[in-house]
Amino acid sequence: MTWRTTLSCSGLLVLAACGPAAPSEVESSARGAALAGSLDVTVRDEVSGTTVAGAVVRARSLTTGESITEASTDANGVAHLASASLAGSITVEVASPTSVQLFLGVRHDTLVVALPGAAPTVTRVSGNARALPSGAATVSVGAASDVTLLRTASLDAVAIAPCATSGDGCTFELLGHIEPGSLAAATVSDATDAVIGFVVGRVGPSGGTLETSVAAEDFVMTLPAASGLTGIVGVPGIAEDGALVLLPQSSSSLGTLRVPARVGDLAGASYWVIVEGHPFTGAATADPNARSVLFARGVTTPTELPAWGSWLVAPTAAIDVDTAVTFDAVPEADVHAVDWIDASGRVRASAWLLDDTLIGVDALLPSGLASRDVAEVRVRALDTTSPPGSEGFVAGAIDRGVIRFSERILRR
Repeated sequence: MTWRTTLSCSGLLVLAACGPAAPSEVESSARGAALAGSLDVTVRDEVSGTTVAGAVVRARSLTTGESITEASTDANGVAHLASASLAGSITVEVASPTSVQLFLGVRHDTLVVALPGAAPTVTRVSGNARALPSGAATVSVGAASDVTLLRTASLDAVAIAPCATSGDGCTFELLGHIEPGSLAAATVSDATDAVIGFVVGRVGPSGGTLETSVAAEDFVMTLPAASGLTGIVGVPGIAEDGALVLLPQSSSSLGTLRVPARVGDLAGASYWVIVEGHPFTGAATADPNARSVLFARGVTTPTELPAWGSWLVAPTAAIDVDTAVTFDAVPEADVHAVDWIDASGRVRASAWLLDDTLIGVDALLPSGLASRDVAEVRVRALDTTSPPGSEGFVAGAIDRGVIRFSERILRR
């Protein structure tokens, strides 16, 4: 199956996301009865939850890209679209002066769109860690970040920094979207890069001190066959209140991960285990522009680790000079997504492909995106326990149900 899409925006239009977003009570969703001539669309700001008046809602044919009808949201953020051609599976694009969402494969008559609001404020936090375990040689600190797997770049943007030895401890400086009182953890390794312990605490815009030393425990992973993959690494994390602290470890720990014991401040936390592999580009050479990732979330003991299935193959994709993207859908994936990203890392355009049962969308041309605004394109395939289907879709359910994804980065 081949999908060809071209999106465009002008000025500072942003589609779908601006990096990691704070958790929101507003989630994009499509529910209700099957499309039969009408579509009600409610548009809200993702961050504040307020309704968005004056957003333009456009419905198009999924197979031809031809316009069906359009309307603007009223003072309550609601647009009502009516046309006999609103049937089956369609494309819906919602655009405000500052952001846009595009969904390919809407099949229900009630759509809620969470338009991204302003980018979260980047915080610079300075702090220190005390009570380092004996034998500490290197220390790195991670602070809680909000991760959404529908925007996989958020995993790459979590706050992690080295901690420089100072006196009886070390000092660190973190840069990220860090809320006051966020959980943080320092991973302490010895001279051989083996993890020997953790130090936990709370940080915020005014800094903080990590001073509770926590023993390290082992997760032993059984990884799937790695044919065609190399450079496999594992990363554990501690999750609390929907936010994740990543605890990076050396790839020499393949098959075994060290995690902090769930005691004290961590008693109510759970583990994430993230395993990432890169396909071969040639003999024993990893492809830096593609990856496949496996997840285990909500884990509280090492014995709960899943028996992982196979890696999800990375999409085959290409981008032309006008930023049009062609890619082959991954058969085992439930959702495909594309992000067009500028040189600063800001997502300028994004699309979700919710209905992979339809073909023939090569002629779909929602709008044009200036090539000067695109530095790279991220094409993602996601396998989830909560796929969109006949009952509709809820973005949050899809995100929480992701068990693996693969992606390819196309750099211009």
